[in-house]
Amino acid sequence: MDIEKIQKLIEILPGIFINIAPGFIFIKTYNYIFNIKGKSIKDSLLDYIVCSFIINLIIQSIFVCFNRRLVMTNGIAQFFICIMSLILAYIVSMALQSKKWLCIMEILNINRSNASNIFDEIIDLEFGTWIRAYIPSENIIYDGAFVKFEYKDSYDDSFIILDSYESYLYGESRINSNRLINDGEERDQVVLKMCEISRIEIEYDEASKKIIERKPANSVSPIQEKNIEESQASATDSDSYK
Repeated sequence: MDIEKIQKLIEILPGIFINIAPGFIFIKTYNYIFNIKGKSIKDSLLDYIVCSFIINLIIQSIFVCFNRRLVMTNGIAQFFICIMSLILAYIVSMALQSKKWLCIMEILNINRSNASNIFDEIIDLEFGTWIRAYIPSENIIYDGAFVKFEYKDSYDDSFIILDSYESYLYGESRINSNRLINDGEERDQVVLKMCEISRIEIEYDEASKKIIERKPANSVSPIQEKNIEESQASATDSDSYK
C-alpha cells in the first residue's frame, strides 16, 4: 500500500468512527446494565450504524437549537459524542427500569419485562432471594440464597449459584428433613445446571417489593375507581338540576 492510499484511509477513518462508535458504546452499555448477552460485532454492525445515526442526529439537533454547528469529524466533537452516548444509554436504561415506565406499560396493557431472563426479573437485590431447587435425577433439594444466574448458549447449558445452602434427600411425596446432606454453613456455595432442575420454588423477605399483594376478586383498579367516582359525580350534578 502506497503513501497516497494510506493518507486517504486516514482521512476517512474519522467518518467511519463517528458512524459506528456512538452506537457501539450505547448498545454495549445498555446490554451491560440489563445483563444481555449481545450478538457479535459483525452481526451487530448494522445496529451500531443505525444507533449512531440516531444519536448523531439528536446531538446535532440540540446544537442547532442553540445556533451552534458541530463538526462531526473533529476529534473533540467525537469524544463529546461518545461520552453523550454513554450517558444516554445510562439514562434510557434507568428510565426503562423505573416504576413510571412500568405503569405506562401497564396502562397500555403491554405485559413485557425489560429483563433478559426470568432470573433477572425475580431476584431481589435489596432484601435477597431464597431458592429451593429440585434435582430429580439425584432426588436432592438444594435450598439457599440465590447469588447469580449465568446464561450460556441455551438455558440447558446455563447455571445458577446458591450461597449458604442446605441440601436434602426427598422421596416421591415429601422431603425427608432427617436426611440432611449439608447443614448450610456460611460461604458454602453450589453451582446447579439448569437442565438438571425440574422445579424451582422462590421465597422473599416479607418487606420485599417483589411480593404482589393479592386483591379481592371484587376489587377494582385505580382507573376503574376513578371512572366510578366521575360517574357518581355526574349523577349528583344531574340530580341537583332537577
